[in-house]
Amino acid sequence: MTTAETSPHEAVAVWTELICETFVKLEARCSSVDSFRGEIRRETIGELEFSTVSASQQDVLRTRRFAASADDEFLLFSIQRRGEGFVEQDGRIAQLRPGGIALYDSGRPYRLHFPAGFRQLVVQLPKSAIGVDDTRAITAVTHGPGSPGGVVSQLLLAMSDQLQSGGSALAPMVDHILGALSEVLREREVSRPGRLPDEFMRQRVESMMRRDLHDSTWTVERLAARCSVSVRTLYRLFPDGGVSSAMRRMRISAAAAFLCLNPQATVGAVAGRFGFDSESGFIRAFRAENGVTPRRFVSGL
Repeated sequence: MTTAETSPHEAVAVWTELICETFVKLEARCSSVDSFRGEIRRETIGELEFSTVSASQQDVLRTRRFAASADDEFLLFSIQRRGEGFVEQDGRIAQLRPGGIALYDSGRPYRLHFPAGFRQLVVQLPKSAIGVDDTRAITAVTHGPGSPGGVVSQLLLAMSDQLQSGGSALAPMVDHILGALSEVLREREVSRPGRLPDEFMRQRVESMMRRDLHDSTWTVERLAARCSVSVRTLYRLFPDGGVSSAMRRMRISAAAAFLCLNPQATVGAVAGRFGFDSESGFIRAFRAENGVTPRRFVSGL
């Protein structure tokens, strides 16, 4: 499915029809209508639908009205293969670079933002297949390389490549993939061969930290209490600069993602949104992490 044979002024409208047919009812917007291109390659095996999407810059919206009028609910996993993407749902924004994976739920509004051309694998399945009823705490969270989600994303990418080559013999793996996805989403701390307890603990702590990105009263001591570990243990889990530095990096990364989607936002408002006590402190931290001030960062988009 492609817009290649479509006239430039009709390409976005045709693309909207293609993504609605492939996924769920959506709205597509792009700034360069005349140069828009898009292609979807789709394979299905069992309850899993694999769609490789290659397209130009765009925003894709699942509106509240679209979500409310749907009969079925699906979970969608986006795995970035080329370029950069952002998934926004339930008050969070996940930034996806190649190899990263994030979940979103068709039962609620969401927004996908692609600032430039990209390629992405989207794996869609019925919500009932995964055994997770409430996804509000786990949508729009990036699982990077090396995490359990990152490992599963590599399996999904390999399955997609095999399916495009006619790999129908993969059918017996579907149940195993569904089980792996369910475990990742439930964040079960179950020991597995080759995985260290500290890795599970750090992932749990990072999950807690992501929930506190907007809390300006956040402290290491409160985090330790919530995680039922000592402050000393937290510092051991984050040897590369400490837990406070890790939190600062997470906040700056989230702020940069927010600015990409909301370039009109004031620096002061973004600073407050992501837990910084002052605008000047936010600017210093942002420059230290990205090499430019927030305003210079936005002007370069």
